Amino acid sequence: MNILHVIDSLNPADGGPPSVVVQLASAQALLGHRVHIMSFNNPVQFLPKYAHIKGSDKLQFIDVPQTRKAPIDLFFTSDLHKYFPSNTEFIHGHGNWYPLVIATCRSARKANIPYTIAPHGMLDHWCMQQKKLKKSISLKLGLRNILNKSAFIHCLNKHETIEVAKNQITAPLKTIPNGIDLTYDEIENITGTLDQSISHLLNSGPTILFLSRIHYKKGLDYLVNSFDKALPNLPSGTNLIIAGPGSNYLNELNTIINSLNAKPHIHLIGPVYGSAKFELIRKASCFALTSRQEGFSVAILEALTCKTPVIVSHDCHFPELEQHNAGICVPLDTDIIAQALVNFFNDPQLAQTLQANAYNLVNAQYQWRHIAQTCIDLYTTN
Repeated sequence: MNILHVIDSLNPADGGPPSVVVQLASAQALLGHRVHIMSFNNPVQFLPKYAHIKGSDKLQFIDVPQTRKAPIDLFFTSDLHKYFPSNTEFIHGHGNWYPLVIATCRSARKANIPYTIAPHGMLDHWCMQQKKLKKSISLKLGLRNILNKSAFIHCLNKHETIEVAKNQITAPLKTIPNGIDLTYDEIENITGTLDQSISHLLNSGPTILFLSRIHYKKGLDYLVNSFDKALPNLPSGTNLIIAGPGSNYLNELNTIINSLNAKPHIHLIGPVYGSAKFELIRKASCFALTSRQEGFSVAILEALTCKTPVIVSHDCHFPELEQHNAGICVPLDTDIIAQALVNFFNDPQLAQTLQANAYNLVNAQYQWRHIAQTCIDLYTTN
């Protein structure tokens, strides 16, 4: 089958969706399909960041020239079919607000090519409250119609299907989670990829790891304040490592950190990609993500695969963690998060239980090869 994935950018600094697109497309290519990814910003330049993904070498890429930073004119464009590979049979758009995705879907309708859109959490209530008026106008100007003309809407979990439906979306809603393509045995063999300073931190005591974008949405204010409260009752030398791209929220985050007694134990190390990322996750004592909203965090899946216990907010929308006793889910409350950290580090048996259950959960439900085939089946039946 000839498949075209579309996203505005493959820059990993933009968060989870670019990585998800490459992983899903690669898994489909490994199944024998012809798969292209179309985006702005010369997508090939980001390939080294994704070299660890199986099948990424089988992908083909299309660069669409971007004439300005926010090409609103693309919202009403329907002539992007000139960039489509010959004999394109299905188009999978990622991110319903992205101009390139909107224009591609308009062009797909004109060319009579079926398409789906994966909002990646962008239609959740929390996200819809950000720039609310602009998003409401966009839906009324035609985006809702584009969504409703989809073969189906690709939702990441049951929560997202509910949130999408609230926006008067009538296209079929299909739940297809994100996945992982590495095994623990492969990850365990990754060594020597980290900078010496990071290795020193990991060796100096227990480590709580945050690995995601540095963004207000990610709830880092909750995490650092909770860590500050918990630290007196944590093992001696415990550190919080904050790894990830992002600059707009850094000043505010640093202001919070500078006010805390735990400041010497909080370390911002910037983004970590590829094999080094997996070595970092595997060597951390636990992974923490106290987000205000998540579509479906790939970082959580990566931590589970690395057998690194996870402590995440309910707003990450991963109820399977509690259902399978595979992780700790907490509300956005600093006292409760702090107590969860203390309980975790004072109960070694808990860590072992979470590790075993988490790995079994990932192997059973979140393998890209199965998820890729589910998508193919939906492409051909909707």
